[in-house]
Amino acid sequence: MQTHLRMHLRKIYAVMIDIPPRLQSITKRSGLSNFLSNIARLAEEEKLQEVNTMLVHLKRFILEADKIWKQGDEHFLAAFKVERTRIDNILHLMQIQRQSIIQIQSELVQAFTKS
Repeated sequence: MQTHLRMHLRKIYAVMIDIPPRLQSITKRSGLSNFLSNIARLAEEEKLQEVNTMLVHLKRFILEADKIWKQGDEHFLAAFKVERTRIDNILHLMQIQRQSIIQIQSELVQAFTKS
C-alpha cells in the first residue's frame, strides 16, 4: 500500500512541478482572466502551493505511519520469539524431569529385584 501511495504522490508532484514558467510569472490578472479561470475552474498558484504543502504533509504522515507499523511488527515478532523460547525451555525442563523419573523408577526396580 505504501508503494502504491508513493507512486501516486510522485505522479501528482510531477504534474505540479511541470507548470509552465510563463504561468508561474503571472502576477496580475484582469477581471476577464479571473472570470474565465473561474468558469474553467483553473487553480491559482497560491491554491496549487496549498495543495502541494498538503501533499508534503500527507507524505510525511504516511511515512511516519509506515515506520510505526514496522516497529509494531518488530515488537510483535520479538515478543513472539521470547514466548516461543519460554515454551521451549518449559518443554526441555519437562523432558529432563521425565528422564529423571524414569531413572529413579529403574533404580527402584533394580533395588527391589536384588533384595
